[in-house]
Amino acid sequence: MTGVLRNVPKVVAGYFVPKDAMTGRSVSGARPTLAILAGQKLPQDGYPELRSKVVLDLSSIVGTQELDVIVLNDASPFTRYNVVQRSRGIYCSSLTERAAFEEVAIMDYLDVQAIEELVRQDGTDV
Repeated sequence: MTGVLRNVPKVVAGYFVPKDAMTGRSVSGARPTLAILAGQKLPQDGYPELRSKVVLDLSSIVGTQELDVIVLNDASPFTRYNVVQRSRGIYCSSLTERAAFEEVAIMDYLDVQAIEELVRQDGTDV
């Protein structure tokens, strides 16, 4: 997997997420996931093409056909947090971008948790 990510210049970081790591509001179900972080210069409308390229490149590797691939740039705060906290980083081409992403992922998650707590205390639905 690392070799595939290394050959896709738009990927800044890659994380292997075991199938049981995405608990609660799971997006990946019972399948292991490769979570990729696209470089900041890639526009959002380029994420589907990036994901497709990685999936296609992985298809030639035995044992990766059951692997889900997600682009972290547009994933939910919960998903990004779970990836940062419960996965294994397997590739990184820019420590600066990876560290910035991980910091924002944690802060966004904490913000969402605080908002959800306020809503629970208030008793109203969002």
